[in-house]
Amino acid sequence: MQSNTESLNSLERKISISIPQADVRVEVDNRLKKLSGKVKLPGFRPGKVPLKMVIQQYGLQLHQEVLGELVQKYFRDSVQKQDLRIAGSPNFSSKSLDQNSLNYEFDAVFEVYPEIIIGDFSGLNVSRPSVQIEEVEVEKR
Repeated sequence: MQSNTESLNSLERKISISIPQADVRVEVDNRLKKLSGKVKLPGFRPGKVPLKMVIQQYGLQLHQEVLGELVQKYFRDSVQKQDLRIAGSPNFSSKSLDQNSLNYEFDAVFEVYPEIIIGDFSGLNVSRPSVQIEEVEVEKR
């Protein structure tokens, strides 16, 4: 996993995430193998559907699911590593995939809570106002 962070303004950040295609492929293959033992398709006994048909039926959906989960995981890991406090949900956008690229590229734009630095209050004096209530005022009420 590769990621880098840049500040867009005082509260907005952008993280660029790079996910190796091999990681996605391995996870998709694992899920397809697990699914092939459970899937039911017309004309086949349960669990006896050829892997090629399972890939044809569920491959794209599993690929998108795995990619989404990995984007979230890599984003979460990157945020924790940099100790950022996120305010709200990030907006993810994918970069165009080059034919020769070995990685999926994503950008996540999000806002962080501002850093609040509390100064030294030991030198401050606080005066408490005093109120004197007269007997006449009490009687009035």
